[in-house]
Parts: sequence; structure tokens; C-alpha cells
Amino acid sequence: MHNFTINPTNLGLVLLQSFIASLNTTAQESKSLLNIVMIIVDDEDAEMNGLMHPQAKTPAFDKLSKRSVQFTNAFCAAPACGPSRTSLMTGAAPYRTGAYYNNQNLWATPNLYSDVDNLPGFLKKNGYLTAGIGKVYHTPHDELTKNNWTDGFYVPYNTTKNTNMRNQTSWSVKVFEDLWSFGPLPDTWDLNDTSLMQQDTKDANMVIEMLSQKQQKPFFITLGSYKPHVPYFVAQRYFDMYPPDSIKIPESYLEGDLDDVPECARQLATHRGFHKYIVDNNLWKKVLQAEMASVTYADEQIGRVLDALEKSRYRDNTVVVFIGDNGFHSGEKEHWTKFALWEKAAKVPMLISMPKQHSKSVINSPVSLLDIYPTVLDLCGIEPPKTHKLDGISLKSILHGKTTERGQPVVVTHGANNHAVITADYHYIRYRNGAEELYDKKADRYQWYNIANKPEMKSAIEQLKQYLPTDEAENIPFEYGGEESKGWDNKWN
Repeated sequence: MHNFTINPTNLGLVLLQSFIASLNTTAQESKSLLNIVMIIVDDEDAEMNGLMHPQAKTPAFDKLSKRSVQFTNAFCAAPACGPSRTSLMTGAAPYRTGAYYNNQNLWATPNLYSDVDNLPGFLKKNGYLTAGIGKVYHTPHDELTKNNWTDGFYVPYNTTKNTNMRNQTSWSVKVFEDLWSFGPLPDTWDLNDTSLMQQDTKDANMVIEMLSQKQQKPFFITLGSYKPHVPYFVAQRYFDMYPPDSIKIPESYLEGDLDDVPECARQLATHRGFHKYIVDNNLWKKVLQAEMASVTYADEQIGRVLDALEKSRYRDNTVVVFIGDNGFHSGEKEHWTKFALWEKAAKVPMLISMPKQHSKSVINSPVSLLDIYPTVLDLCGIEPPKTHKLDGISLKSILHGKTTERGQPVVVTHGANNHAVITADYHYIRYRNGAEELYDKKADRYQWYNIANKPEMKSAIEQLKQYLPTDEAENIPFEYGGEESKGWDNKWN
């Protein structure tokens, strides 16, 4: 057992003190219950080997994938941090909760879903120690969701430190607002002075320390890595791994790719002006360099946590869940970031490693982040909550090798009445004004050719329409930004 000196200004040490105190609880130790370590990575594109770019170096992800069930067609419920994480933790789709955009807080205004059992809170009720470290919920939602975590085991991500890092870089580039700044930090930044460590590094350290402790309760630890979310500030050594001259524009980019999509979709892609600015200022490869440097930094921190788990007493009784919260465009369809219904914005990495699993299994059936809640409960032998119906499907049978199919299409939502319906064969998009897109997933890997207007696809579209939601929740109140949050779709309601 470690001895810690308590410093009230250091949240990490306070967390660890609370952790040690929890060992004295009267809860019975249960070796039969599985532990869960869930890792959520922010803005992690699932292109190619599960991560943001085929050139990105991700040894920890690669190692984990070799002993996991890898879901190659996993999708978020909503292509934005806030509604994606809200749906993940409540198990309820955006079209039920009315939480469609980042600046809508489900817990700020009383509604049908503001008091339902969230995944960590429900596990807590069922005897689990629950720890939330880093960006788990969308940052503005943290304070109202802290009761889901065991007292002292909640350290949310603090985004204010990001703006201070720009002054420490040897060079930096500002793309629009400060949020899109990027540049290298000194290599000593996260090595020598712990007070200067990026929070993702500190958060990983906290989880590593937790895994070194003996405890009497089964645990559900969620680590939310903020990187590779913008701004892209990481140490110089990560930038050095990706010389700009060696970087290739993504092969998924096609000039003129917007020519066959509806006008509302073109507006969706271009209304923020990011792509034009990046191309006009010759920043494309520099942005990709910064993206991949941030991916590798995040992968390194996660790798340290996974190594600690492997060395711990919990290695044979712990499920590891690795997911992203949404996808990410890097210029495809002249679009950057998420906030779209195309595959690049909606597809996420998903790995689930079962205890004592030593080989890789690949599942191509479309699955949803909504499936995480029922899957975790099913693995832990806990009945679903009575507060609401979960919209996802348990993947336990897939994880145990009994089937390879989820059995239903996946629905992705971006704003009320804007949905994608995804099957193994097709990716269908219907906007609230009736405009449509359809892509053949097997013949058109990068969604270059919209075939919605082809007469021979009419029957397929009619079948896919059957899975569109029929009962749409109204927008819950906006906390900030209001109309700006709706942006592209507010003009053609």
C-alpha cells in the first residue's frame, strides 16, 4: 500500500486518498464479477486500421487489437461529442432524449430522460466502484453528472489548460479560433516537470495508480482521453514522427466529391469554411501532421494504462472496452471535424477485449455505441434499468463467439429528423427536407458515389426507410450558442 501526502490543490492526490479510504468499505468482495476498464478517445476517426490515418503510429491500439474483438463497422449514435456521450451513457438515442448538439445539456432541464439511470450510476447502485477520469461526458455536462461516480473518483477534463499551451510552442498555427491552434511543445514538457504535464498524461497516471491497488469491490473505470481533439499541442518528438514531406493527402479524398449530394449536404460540408481556409493557406499536411502526432501521444498514454492492467492482479478478470466518441473528416467531401452523417464522421473505433483473450476476432456487422450499455450489464450479470428502455443491443453473444451478427441496422442522428440508416450493404441518409443519399458499402468504400436517384435502388431505399425513427423528440434547451449550434441545418428547416 502506498502512502500519499494530501495536497488540497492536487485533484489527483485527493482522488487517490479517496480510493484508499474506499478499501475500508463494508461491501463484500466479489471475485466472480467482472471489472470493466472503458477507454473513450475523442475525435478518433476509424479509417483504415481503426484509427485516424493509415500513417498514424498506434502501437498500443495495434497490440490491444490482437487480443480483442474488433468491430470494423461501429458507429456513434450522433456525430458530435456531447450527444454521442449522452447517448452512450444513458443508452438512449438522441431522437428520444432531444440532445442533438454539443451545447444541449440533458441534465440541466428536467425532462423524461434527465433522471434515468446512467451506465456508471447504475453500476454504482449495483455494487461497483465507478471512476470517471478525464473527458467522459461532454465537458459542460460534467458537474451535473458527477453523482454517477463513487465519491472521490471523479476528475473531469479541464479544457482551460489547452489555451495556455500555445505560448509554450516553438511555432504554432491558428486556424480560425484558438481551438484550432496547433504546434509542438518542448520535449521536456511532459517528462520532467509534473506540474506541466498534459492532463491526459496525469489522467493515465491516476488510472495506473488505481490498478496498483487492491480493492474489495468490482470496478468500472472510465478513462476519457481528450487527445486527439483539437487544439493539437503535444511534444515535439511526436511531431518529428511525421515529417510533412512524407505525409499523403488521405486517399479517401476525391475532388468534386460534393457534386452528386443534395444542396443541404454541400452546405453541411462547407458552411464553416474550414477546408477552403486550410487549402488556401497550404495547411493540409501540417494539420495532418498535428493530428497524427496527437493520435500517437494519446495512444502512448493509453498504452501505459493497458500495460499496467496486464501487470496487475486484475488482468484475468477485467474487460477492456476501447471506443471513440465520433469519427472525423480530414478534408473528405471538403469537410473537417465531425457534424455530418457520412461514414467518416459517424464511424468509430471499437475494440472489446475479454479476460484471458489472446487472439483477434473481427466482426463486420454494423454495431452502435448504444450497444455498450446493455453489453456491459449483460457481461456483469446485471438486469437492465427500470427507468427507461435501452436502445442498444447486447453484444455478449458476439463476444462469446455464438454469433457474428447484431441483427438490426444502426441509426445515426444529427439534428432532429436527420438520420443515417446503416446496414452491411448500404449507408442511407435522409435529411429533414426529404433529400437523400445512398452509398453501396461494398462497392464504394469511400462513399464517393451517391446512388439514391438510381431507379433500381428505389426498393432498397424503401426497405431502409422502415428503420427511420417515427417519434422525434424536440430539441431540449440550448445552454449557449442557440441558433449557431444548428448552423448548417437551421437554414433549410
